[in-house]
Amino acid sequence: MHLQESDTGTYKCHTIDDESLEDHVHVFVYDSRPFVSLKTGLFSASEDDILVRCVTTKFVKKQNVNLKINGKMFKDAHKYYRQTEGFKISGKALDLKLDGLTNFECVYLNDPEQPSQINIEITQPMAKSNFQVSWNESSEWPHVGMNFSISCMVEAVEGKMIPYHHQLNISCPRCANDEVAHSSKRHDDHRRTLTMNIESLTAEDSGVYNCTWTKEGNKPETFFKTIEVSPKVAQIRVIERGKPEILVEEGESMELKANVLIYPLDGTGYSSKWIRRYTTPIRESEQTEILLTDQSQKTIVSEKTDGRVKEKLDVQGMTLNMSGIYVLVTTHKDEIRSVEWKVEVKSKKAQPNIFVRGVDSFVLFDQKYYKPGTSLSIDCIVAALPLAEVKFEKKNPGGSWQEIGEIVLVSGTFERGLTWQTVADRTMQLRCTGTDQNGKSNSVLRTIRVSENAPRATTRITKSEKATQREDPKEIYEGDDITLDCNFPKNDDWDTTWVFGSSRKSIPAIEESQTYSKHLIATLTNVSSADAGEYVCVLKNDTRVEEVKQIISITKITRPFHTKADPDEPQILQWGEPTTFNCNISGTPNPDIIWYKDENVYTDGQLSNNNQTLYIPRVLNSEEGKFVCEGRNRAGSANYTFETRVDGAEESSFSSGQMVLFAAIILVLLAILCCCFCAFLKQRRKAKEQERALGILYEQLMRTQEGPLMDAKMPKLPLDQRLHQLPYNKNFELDRKCLEVGHRIGCGQFGKVNEGMLTKARVTDEAAAKRRLHVAVKSPLVGTNVTHQKMLADELKIMCAIGKHPNVVTLIGAITKNMKGGELYVVVEMCELGNLKEFLQANQNNFINELKLLPPETANGETKDGYLRPTGNKQRSQYAFQQDPQWAMSMETDRLLPDGKQKNEKLATSDLISFAMQISNGMEYLAMIPCIHRDLAARNILLTSNRICRIADFGLAKNTEKNYYRMTKNPDLPQPFRWMSIEAIRKRIFTQESDIWSFGILLYELFTLGGIPYPTIPNDQLIEKLEEGHRNSKPPYCHEDIYELMRRCWLAEPNQRPNFHQCTDILKGHLEMCSPQVNLNSFKFGISQPENFDIFSNFLI
Repeated sequence: MHLQESDTGTYKCHTIDDESLEDHVHVFVYDSRPFVSLKTGLFSASEDDILVRCVTTKFVKKQNVNLKINGKMFKDAHKYYRQTEGFKISGKALDLKLDGLTNFECVYLNDPEQPSQINIEITQPMAKSNFQVSWNESSEWPHVGMNFSISCMVEAVEGKMIPYHHQLNISCPRCANDEVAHSSKRHDDHRRTLTMNIESLTAEDSGVYNCTWTKEGNKPETFFKTIEVSPKVAQIRVIERGKPEILVEEGESMELKANVLIYPLDGTGYSSKWIRRYTTPIRESEQTEILLTDQSQKTIVSEKTDGRVKEKLDVQGMTLNMSGIYVLVTTHKDEIRSVEWKVEVKSKKAQPNIFVRGVDSFVLFDQKYYKPGTSLSIDCIVAALPLAEVKFEKKNPGGSWQEIGEIVLVSGTFERGLTWQTVADRTMQLRCTGTDQNGKSNSVLRTIRVSENAPRATTRITKSEKATQREDPKEIYEGDDITLDCNFPKNDDWDTTWVFGSSRKSIPAIEESQTYSKHLIATLTNVSSADAGEYVCVLKNDTRVEEVKQIISITKITRPFHTKADPDEPQILQWGEPTTFNCNISGTPNPDIIWYKDENVYTDGQLSNNNQTLYIPRVLNSEEGKFVCEGRNRAGSANYTFETRVDGAEESSFSSGQMVLFAAIILVLLAILCCCFCAFLKQRRKAKEQERALGILYEQLMRTQEGPLMDAKMPKLPLDQRLHQLPYNKNFELDRKCLEVGHRIGCGQFGKVNEGMLTKARVTDEAAAKRRLHVAVKSPLVGTNVTHQKMLADELKIMCAIGKHPNVVTLIGAITKNMKGGELYVVVEMCELGNLKEFLQANQNNFINELKLLPPETANGETKDGYLRPTGNKQRSQYAFQQDPQWAMSMETDRLLPDGKQKNEKLATSDLISFAMQISNGMEYLAMIPCIHRDLAARNILLTSNRICRIADFGLAKNTEKNYYRMTKNPDLPQPFRWMSIEAIRKRIFTQESDIWSFGILLYELFTLGGIPYPTIPNDQLIEKLEEGHRNSKPPYCHEDIYELMRRCWLAEPNQRPNFHQCTDILKGHLEMCSPQVNLNSFKFGISQPENFDIFSNFLI
């Protein structure tokens, strides 16, 4: 807007619902002339007043403005002057009599050479007129569609009138249109009336209606009437309301009233409600309370009479927390009108409080306890009006109070506070103090208690020295030692004891202290059955008692005994046949069993059933003799004895030499079998360990492991640094039966990629079953290898956390249910054009260079648009479109067919800039998560058939056969050194700034059409050259500004590099210069879903 001095004046604004709610401001538009130009005319504030509008163009002192009347200075003129209005002088203040044309001259004493003059015609007051002019309307509630008439009438107060001496004329917004407005006249001896009839009112009929009355021999007089045409039939008007701002003391009563008129007048369909709006420091959004009549405080009255409604809210005993914006919402049919009051309840004192927001662990003695490491939001909130000053302090270990730093100021309608984001690492005492406007302070204390666990009792068993191997380690037997451990939060105010049984006998115990808890430990040695019962750990403070109980059961021991008598007769065994012996001994605890043969430990045969059963697969002569089964436990021992005799033994037909040879062969075969068996056991153990590791990996994928929680107001860790917190979203699970895995299309050190076809889940007809989606399927290189599976599982969790974005490869789903069996598939969208690097290299011969070098006289002198460019030796470039506006249209026509398929695979400079901008847009989204890519390169960018870039590869291991993943100094560590920043190579520091460096290298790849970075530098010299300042040279197809962006990405100091948002803006500007035909909005900058996401979601289970 171009302001002029004539724009000086007062500007007003008011609400549509209630015109009484208004505000205004006077604007001085400074000009070289001191006064706004005046126009000759008659300005009269009343019958005897004269208004001379000497309005200044700037704020000046009254004493510096004077007034001349007919050339004579008017004494004390500044007393009657206002800068925004001019001179307002009553007739009594003038010493001279004025009549007819009078000259007024306004003089600014600081600039007397530029006075402002005006001629005003002064007329003497006339006698009171004998005529009266009035308006009359057919309806007070005009609305769209109504047939409406308005009349202007002049009427003689006394006597008769001559009608033709009086002329009336009505003008209105649409009165000139004869098709909608028709006038009619009536008159008699006392009055003359002009009526304007308007058929079917519209919104255009709203405005000022003028009635001009001309009496013969007199000047015309104009009377105004404003008509507002409602767009609806139903209407509401607020005709009376109380003050918009209410201030009451606590305990006082408050009354809010409003009178409204409604149309139609029958009142049906009318309703009203009272609400209160307010804000609190803790909740971000505005709170709303619906007010209802109750017996104690609030009374709501609504009385309707002939279209008039009286609304009243009466509140007794106002309290501070009743402050807010009170709103009366009236509804009549489809019309809604609201009236607002700002209510403040002045408090008698500041009311501080401390609120803790966090996941509490347990409650003890009405105190909340938090686990160490819990993220807490602690609020010190003071309620007071006017708002109080707030101080938030914590108590130091020495006992002094210290104000808390790093806090956020928050406020609400009647509260102000401070919010502290912290981590529970120790028990601490906090103090919140509020000071009101009178300087009076009130404080509240709160203790934040930290403990690892709620009070609990545990039992540790120390087995007796006489314990046997077959004893149940969880069973307590007579003779064992028991340690009772009562673990409770660390607090010196508590009295803790161990007591036993109904007699509550106290047990000696010692107390041990740890960081967050204490342990009361009681030891019972060589226990007996009398020690069994209920043990109680009693925690006491001044008023409360808490108990933690532990039931101890002690098993009585018994010496081993026979369950069957020893046989009197020997057992007859058949030579060469199998046989089984049972040891008939029992006891408590279960005894250890040892078998003897002829007083020697018997080691042949097979033992089972805890050595109670001896199985001999082939009886020989050596099995004849005396067998003893000994059972021994901590209470003693017992033997079960029997004899055996072998019948049917065959005499040996072998010579001694043959026996020796046969024994040797047997020994060799046994040695071979032992080796094979050991190898089998080793392989089996390895397989079991691998199966167990895969099972653990599956459990970790299915649930988020415990770790430090991230607070919304604290800086976020990159996704790769909090993998243990990232869950696998089970909504991505696919049915294995729906996935058909095809041939391999890629392979890395730890993983592989196959083509695949995905069938829609839960199909209901044959046609739907035939509709399949072409996908890419990632899987571990070796399915049963834990390392291979973990690499892919981590990538899956990162892709679930990243979400959907048009420039990030889309995760369709995964198959995880048979990870233990070596099956883990991650299904992503298939990008038909492959990776960006191979696409660039394949289309080098089809490239169209849209970058044109400017001639020297244009580059160094005046540009075509008339701007001067600094001179220098650098040659500048322009895009073809800047020289030929038809270029971009022809390029777009040649490059793409109507169906979007590529024609001759043409590639142009605008495509390179588009690719760069899309990749920067995708990386900007990843940086907000945040997610650090670590390997941003053209080979990891995929292209769809519509040339949309998708950033891929968030964890699948790299192919170490590629030279760019190696350095001669450390060939076993796969790293993309030619794409890495200096700090990433030297210190293995990967940040968003190191991704920016890699983005600069990717730009180099783009504008060299798939070239290798630093082509002349060997791998083992790369880091030294980078530290010396060596960088890639300018690519031939690159604009100078984009190369300058590359150089900024390669700055040695990470903090000086641009961010991805800046990169996107720069590339967007170049794309607009190179090819305005490209619709930048089609790239969907920001967070959005890929174009095929709805299709992908149909294939999930």
